[in-house]
Amino acid sequence: FELSVATPISEIMSIDILSVNRSATIGDVAQIMETNGIRRVPVIEKTENGHDKCVGMISLDDLIVSESVGGNLLSRIVRAQILRRLQTVRRPEKDQSHGEQTINRFNNILATKMKVSKSAAEQITILLLKDLVRRLPYTESAHFVAQLPSMIHEELLKVPAGPDLTVNEDSIINNLMNEFQLTRSDALHMAKKFWEGLEGAMDPGILEYVLRGIPEEMRSIFSDKEMTEVVFTHEINHAI
Repeated sequence: FELSVATPISEIMSIDILSVNRSATIGDVAQIMETNGIRRVPVIEKTENGHDKCVGMISLDDLIVSESVGGNLLSRIVRAQILRRLQTVRRPEKDQSHGEQTINRFNNILATKMKVSKSAAEQITILLLKDLVRRLPYTESAHFVAQLPSMIHEELLKVPAGPDLTVNEDSIINNLMNEFQLTRSDALHMAKKFWEGLEGAMDPGILEYVLRGIPEEMRSIFSDKEMTEVVFTHEINHAI
């Protein structure tokens, strides 16, 4: 539901804010971020009259820019954030059978487009989805993963946080060629058909959002669609 602009912020604000004091270490802050799936932590100090005063804010971006966290820790923090985001963004599935129906429908659409067995379609799809998640910035990848069937979330959340700049058009096609013994021409064809399958299974606005998050040369592997100069403002709120 929509709230009036006159709604008091006390009705929607967070309470019991996680914070640290000036004596906290970077390790303390990183642990709070990982444990709670957050990316900003206020720095608090006591005033003379005993009240708490916010004197600063440390964000995950600060840790990244200062190179204060290694790749493994960064991946764990981002994974925790994505999991937290998924809990609020995705539609809750009623039961296990509903989740199975969703993933079966998804895989059947991909298998039909790629003209391969369902098992092969699942393997190819996971490989290509992992490449996309690795290449996208972590915020974009979180939105993207949230729209996919929940039964593959865990597999995709094992992927290190992006953007991984080593993922490019050549690495994607070479992976397909090596994993499935395809010629380059067949691998390119399969990537196109994979994308057509996604277009049949997902909100097209979500896929346009993904295309905008990867380099232009990578887009041509999946889609021949040209991106316009119009700023994309699609609100991602549709799950499969």
